[in-house]
Order: sequence, then C-alpha cells, then structure tokens
Amino acid sequence: MSTPGWLMMRNAVCLLLLGYLLVPAALAQTDSEPASPTGVSEEAEAQLLAAIFPDSCHFSGQFSQQKAVKGLPMPLKSRGDFYFSCELGLIWHTQAPFQEALLYANASDSYRVNERGDIEPLSGVAKYAMSNIFLRVLKGDTDYFAQMFTVRRAENESGTELLPDSAFMQKGIKRILISKQRDDNDAVTLNIHIDDTTGQRTAVTINQITPYAINDKQAAYDQCRALYPSTRKWCRALRMPGQVIR
Repeated sequence: MSTPGWLMMRNAVCLLLLGYLLVPAALAQTDSEPASPTGVSEEAEAQLLAAIFPDSCHFSGQFSQQKAVKGLPMPLKSRGDFYFSCELGLIWHTQAPFQEALLYANASDSYRVNERGDIEPLSGVAKYAMSNIFLRVLKGDTDYFAQMFTVRRAENESGTELLPDSAFMQKGIKRILISKQRDDNDAVTLNIHIDDTTGQRTAVTINQITPYAINDKQAAYDQCRALYPSTRKWCRALRMPGQVIR
C-alpha cells in the first residue's frame, strides 16, 4: 500500500477509538431519575450500560476492526492487542497490517510509537478524542457520559444504542451500537458498530478479555511490563508521562 494508504489506515484507527466503548468500572446509581430526550430515565440508561460493560478496572484483550473508506477498493482491516488500567492508562497496540502503538497516560499526555519504535507526542484530533472521550468512558465517568449521549435499547434488541447529544459529536458520529456475547466458558466478546455521518460503518470486535486484580499503580505497572516485556518503555511512558521522550 502507498504511503497515503497507510496514513488513511492510521486515521481510521484513531476514528475507531473515538467511538470504541469498553468501560470496566461499575456505573454509579443516581438517586433521581430525570428523563432523557427519548423518555429513558438515567437509572434505566445506567442499567443498559452496566449490562454491556466489563466489571474490571484493569484488563487486557485482543481487537480486530474493519472500516470501509471511500476511494479504497477494499475495507481497511487491522488487529492487535491492548491493556487498560484505571491507575496507569491505555496501550492500544496494532499488530497488522503494520506495527504501531498508541499510549494514553492521562488527558494531557498521549503518544504514538512509530514503526521505528520511537515515542512521539500525539496531537490533533486523535489526542482530543482519546483524552476527552475514550479515557473518560474507560474510567467510568458516568456524569460526562450521560451528558454527551442518549442511551437506549436498540429497536431489534440486539444491543445497546448510544446517540450523541452534543452538536459537536453529531457532526461526526451518528450512533454507536454495542452488543455483548458470553460463551459456554464465560468468555465475553464485545461487538461495536460505529455509524458516522458520512454513512460509513466501522466494526470492532473485542475478545480474549482478561481482568486483573490490581490495587495500586505499581501493580498496574508490573502487569504492564509482564504483558509487554520487550517494549517496557511503553509502560514507562504511562507511569512517567512527559519524561520518556526527554
């Protein structure tokens, strides 16, 4: 694939992360039940979300994703692995068709690991999307999430539908549909479909989810190093953001 093709792939991956929702923390229940514009109470929305979100605040897994891009004859496909910790941050590691990692320590510090293994600051749309949306969702920021989305059961009851409430989000995202399956071995698979305002659909599958019993940042860092022993500087970038590229 030509260089522009690779850039389109990377941009597609960042767009996926905008809508990818995998919230490990338990959602807080509210005392009151103000109705959303669809007539669904906040308590009902919380129950819908709790039914599709994992329980752990620290977990790893595998992902695969596919997106049809106008101008390209074949859909863009990628796969990889990830690690998320409420104490440490997120590693989103693409394995194929190219090697790349995105590291998100907090709202201010996020990085991209290029094909040479160099860590460079992440900026622009990808940084904004991850720091202001994705990490908030992963950490279970229920108040923010409730303000930005309307949550309801999909009409065909095949999953939970999230509709952006803000005019800013509505410019890019039409809806997000999430469904969860559990097999006979109690293994969970999450399927996320993101419909954007151009009519394109992005499909993401998350599986092989492994939760971890972690009590502090040191334990989260140790688990990160165990998962990425040959690229421990990724874990250091999360533990000591701002220092790794100095």
